[in-house]
Amino acid sequence: MSLARAYFAVQALCGAAWWAAVLTVPWVREATLGILDPVAVAALDVPLFVIASMIAATPLRLA
Repeated sequence: MSLARAYFAVQALCGAAWWAAVLTVPWVREATLGILDPVAVAALDVPLFVIASMIAATPLRLA
């Protein structure tokens, strides 16, 4: 695995772990999102950050 793929894999795992914490731990949600709606933020962040990082970490080239 190249360094870039490893970076994106770690980024995807950390992003998924952060979202799990945001959805289950109220003080994490309050500290990181404040008054923002978690569902609205997740609707953009999960596909553009977590899923895109997972795809970038794979050897597949979809483009």
